[in-house]
Amino acid sequence: MVLAVFVDGLGLGRPDTEDNPVLDSKLEVLPWLLAGAVPLDATLKVPGLPQSATGQATLFTGVNAAAVAGRHVQGFPGPSLRRLLARGTFYSRVTSAGGKAAFLNTYSRAYLRMMAAGHMRASCSTLAAVSAGLPLRDAASLRRGDGVHHDLTGDALCAQGEDVPRLDARGAAETALRVAARHDLTVLEYFLTDQAGHSGDRGRARDVLRRLDAFLAAVLDGLGLGGGRQAAYAGGPPGVSPVRLVLFSDHGNIEDMSCDTHTLNPVPLVVWPPHEAARSCTDLTGVAGLLEALAAPG
Repeated sequence: MVLAVFVDGLGLGRPDTEDNPVLDSKLEVLPWLLAGAVPLDATLKVPGLPQSATGQATLFTGVNAAAVAGRHVQGFPGPSLRRLLARGTFYSRVTSAGGKAAFLNTYSRAYLRMMAAGHMRASCSTLAAVSAGLPLRDAASLRRGDGVHHDLTGDALCAQGEDVPRLDARGAAETALRVAARHDLTVLEYFLTDQAGHSGDRGRARDVLRRLDAFLAAVLDGLGLGGGRQAAYAGGPPGVSPVRLVLFSDHGNIEDMSCDTHTLNPVPLVVWPPHEAARSCTDLTGVAGLLEALAAPG
């Protein structure tokens, strides 16, 4: 069983610069997780800065979407990328093999109504779930402990008038692990990192990374690592949970706050407990196949 955390806009930046907020001394687990990451090429051998639509379509399908489009495509997928997603993603291949998959993110009722009416563009992550027949989770899912909002806390849903509980990092991690224990593949998207990188606000970048870090620390605690997380990641005994954590990204951004654009930096692929198959991945096209192999039922 795999809990995959897709962190939008997180690259592997230089370790010797004050422009990299991932070096924040108050981050508990993220720096050493990234230190053990497999670096993936996000450029896909296509000129220009990597972008979200083609990067995410590549991650979900295993196909070089930038090569298909002939360029890096930002924002939301156009017709060619939507067709690519409709042809198959790691979700659809896991379920076709008899496995169970879940997209953990919750949406407001207003968003779901607007999307159903065709008034709201959908991201690659949303379309990948929909094209595989996975249900999109709403505020009711969060209330019954069956979903997590993209901000991890549910604050944004509360601000939109939804009646949902506010979660701390541990509550969000407990929900994620509980859902993951019932599925072969569970995916959670966290895109506040990309938004913070584009904002140029270093305080905002620090805050969203600390929120992610607290969530990941709670997940690792839930995997049975307790206070020995760093030693265990370096090669100690695996946790007691049957769930494996995978973290990946689509392009760099927040790791270099000297600019407010995406970067050419490689992006991380983290697998815990470690698995040798991750070492064969060299760029974004390898993530889909890795998730399918790790989530293979039986």
